Amino acid sequence: MNETSLIGNLTKDPEQYNSIVSFNLAVSRDYADKDGNYGTDFIPVKCFGKTGERVLKRAKKGNKLALTGHIEVYNSQQDDGSVRIYTSVIADKVWFFDKKEKEPEPTSYKDVKFNDNDLPF
Repeated sequence: MNETSLIGNLTKDPEQYNSIVSFNLAVSRDYADKDGNYGTDFIPVKCFGKTGERVLKRAKKGNKLALTGHIEVYNSQQDDGSVRIYTSVIADKVWFFDKKEKEPEPTSYKDVKFNDNDLPF
């Protein structure tokens, strides 16, 4: 079974390449290393289809996300003949912890938009 769940913060705005939306998720470790330091892992994440569209439209740098998906590992032959191994998470479902941005409140009466039906006379 290949399944993972992550909660973390976006390190920068998501980017789209063709049909792939990608971003890095900063995930804090809940255990200390031998020196007593807690660390952060930076996990590359990809998503497709409607999930990718939602992430691209709504997620911004610093937003907190939760996701479920699976781990993808693939090899790439380098120019020098060596093989590089890449690991990423393919997100199937994404949840947003941050609220959607609301329109700013008007700061003066000049910013208020009136509808003729709202007038009392």
